[in-house]
Amino acid sequence: MNPTIVVWRSSQTGRCEPNLFTAICPYCATATGPLEFREFMTVSNWFRWRCPLCGWWYERHDRFPADSPIVSTATEACLVTLDVDSPSLAIVELGTHLKRNYSDLFALSPRRFEQLVCDVFRRNGHEVILTQQTRDGGVDIIVTKDRQTGGFSIVECKRYAKTRTIGVGAVRMLLGTAIDWGAQTAYLVTSTNFSGIALEKADQLRERGYMIELMAASDLCLMLQVYNTALPTLDKLTDDARREIAEHNLQDRSR
Repeated sequence: MNPTIVVWRSSQTGRCEPNLFTAICPYCATATGPLEFREFMTVSNWFRWRCPLCGWWYERHDRFPADSPIVSTATEACLVTLDVDSPSLAIVELGTHLKRNYSDLFALSPRRFEQLVCDVFRRNGHEVILTQQTRDGGVDIIVTKDRQTGGFSIVECKRYAKTRTIGVGAVRMLLGTAIDWGAQTAYLVTSTNFSGIALEKADQLRERGYMIELMAASDLCLMLQVYNTALPTLDKLTDDARREIAEHNLQDRSR
């Protein structure tokens, strides 16, 4: 059974009283952040409150029909549990979760792993394109502009089991693919580690002018730092945790 993650999703709450608002988050008892407001040509107003700590939000939409009372509807965030490999999970949500729980990465499908690596490269300043799932010519991600060299690079991703290492054969294949594509740099990113012989071969190739970069689990962990972990783990927001957060916030505001 795959690991799961708890995330916020929209829940329609229906009609509500005009001017209804909320100043306290019902999940962690934190004061909601600054009110977001939009006005649409005197026809309707839109309001949004967001908890700065756990991310809960509440929206109210007021419409002003001609010769009729104000009609207000509300939508709020609710917690849902998703499989860590679910396509309904945004990459940023997945990345934030994996930064805390790296071992869950092994539950991802190879394609989802490629999507994650592509997003990590993009957030680290590269301009990237995710290739099609099949017949990709041995390249999973095309880096049209490498942040370090400014040139054209390619990325191959290998989501392997924890106990499996990447051998020298994969490095040789990557070199051939790089030459075939005319890439300035070739990256091999894995969820695990490389064998000693594979690392030695990569060093030898770099000495000969071939830019082969091997990125193991430890390197990927560092790259996941681009994701946010300021928010608490939502599935751990028990009643006791909410009370502790509320007390902490009250102490902060009293200083």
